[in-house]
Amino acid sequence: MLKKLLIILALATVFTACQGEANSTEGGDNPPSTEDAQDAPEALEVSNTSISGEMIEFPTSDGTPAKAYLLMQPDNTPTNDYLFVFHGWKGLNDYAKQEAERLYQVFDSVNVIAIDLYDGEKANNQLKARNLITSADKDRLNAVIRGAIDKVGPDANISTIGWSFGGEWSLRTAIMAGSQAKACVVYYGRPVNDASLLASLEAPVFYAYARNDKLIKPNMIKNFKLLMQSSNKQMQLISYNGGHSFANSSTKNYEESSAQKANEASMEFLVENMWR
Repeated sequence: MLKKLLIILALATVFTACQGEANSTEGGDNPPSTEDAQDAPEALEVSNTSISGEMIEFPTSDGTPAKAYLLMQPDNTPTNDYLFVFHGWKGLNDYAKQEAERLYQVFDSVNVIAIDLYDGEKANNQLKARNLITSADKDRLNAVIRGAIDKVGPDANISTIGWSFGGEWSLRTAIMAGSQAKACVVYYGRPVNDASLLASLEAPVFYAYARNDKLIKPNMIKNFKLLMQSSNKQMQLISYNGGHSFANSSTKNYEESSAQKANEASMEFLVENMWR
């Protein structure tokens, strides 16, 4: 219990300290729009800059290797606990990697793997990002996720977190992982609307949504809540002030208070569930 408390406090401290850096990052000057919302919080720098992972490749069922940014615990403290991190619509860029590093730094007994959903493609502007997200092939994405689950092995305990586009795939990964999934965090990601998909979901879900979201609309949230309830699935559903990108400090939709509250609540949720 003490360890869990210390982790929660450390996460809140790191999150708060990093917000001042984010406004100067690449992409911060984009005009406000719903598309501008599709990234994870950018440039959340870790306090220990010596922390770094490695890019890896792993096989997939369609024959094309997939990529990920992997941070493993040292050989003298091995663990089967993994946190899968899912990037926003711009791809597995430096910001997504920094978020993975931040989570690895605080969860000091968890391996972190940031999945590349675009096979190495990245966007530095909204037009390229829009092209990437609209051209993403669902069969390929499913193959990448299945390959990542196979990569960590059948004994791995898997938790997931993602924002917007990545939030949707955080949820879908928890579904695909079945009994291996321990916790799933979704920031304003598109919900599933098929009860047959939820049949495989065993992990509790933390879903953070924005009260003024123009992409994830109230009827989508209402229908998802009803579907989760009728499917007897566990979900912590919390609304926050702001729009779709309220947790993204590089956009004009950023809501500092909401972002801080959501970060603390989602991290506490992970701490309470990822080791269950």
